[in-house]
Amino acid sequence: KNIYGDGYRINILCPTKHSQEVIKLVKQIMPDSLLVDDSGSTIIFNIPLAKVKQMGPIFKLIQGKDKNSNINFEGSAKEQLQRLSELVNDVGVSQCTIEE
Repeated sequence: KNIYGDGYRINILCPTKHSQEVIKLVKQIMPDSLLVDDSGSTIIFNIPLAKVKQMGPIFKLIQGKDKNSNINFEGSAKEQLQRLSELVNDVGVSQCTIEE
């Protein structure tokens, strides 16, 4: 997959009324991400393999969405992550394949 894929896909579910703010926050956290789709309550970004380190905060967000988890966001993206955590309902990450 790494040979033929072009990175990772981040799927974000949020209320439609928050989609533009979520897009703005994700672009601040992962400036090299590409908005692939913004359809209603689903927002999809791609991040190239070469920029995968930018995804670190997104994994913190996923971990923080676990109902049994109490994550304290730290670092330069702290405010953005806290706001994203308030706005999004769910976040998922998958590796892109050549078919996508």
